[in-house]
Amino acid sequence: MELKQDYTQALFLMAQAEMQSGNVKEAILRTEQMAATSPNDPGVFFQLGLLHYQNKNWNNAGAAFERAVSINNDYANARYFLGLVYDKLAMKDKAIEQFTVVQKTNQENEEIKKILSNLRAGRGALEDVSPLPEKRSEPPVKEKEQSALSKKKK
Repeated sequence: MELKQDYTQALFLMAQAEMQSGNVKEAILRTEQMAATSPNDPGVFFQLGLLHYQNKNWNNAGAAFERAVSINNDYANARYFLGLVYDKLAMKDKAIEQFTVVQKTNQENEEIKKILSNLRAGRGALEDVSPLPEKRSEPPVKEKEQSALSKKKK
């Protein structure tokens, strides 16, 4: 890192190490550095959004997820978490819009159906949804490319 301050892979490893040691603020700082050196990498902005989401900083999380979606309009997991952020910010119509887009590539996903039902009924998006998405080891939804691959394998 001392030799090359913008080395994205090193920053990523440092951010992971900071998260594992419970130092969310340092992990966010390292991920922000990655975002500065890789401004067109939607995955970096998704990771930054997740860190802010876990830190309950809804505005910064929303900005990061919005950036990820602006780079890759089909980034379903970024849209999923952006929808959750909009729900937290009491922007129900925007949350519904995000989950409606996610549902197009995840039509069989019962969780997305439940979230949309909750939002349309004026409830919190994650009411009666378990486990919470931030507690899982797998992404909550399939990406468009993953869905296409799954169909080819069948």
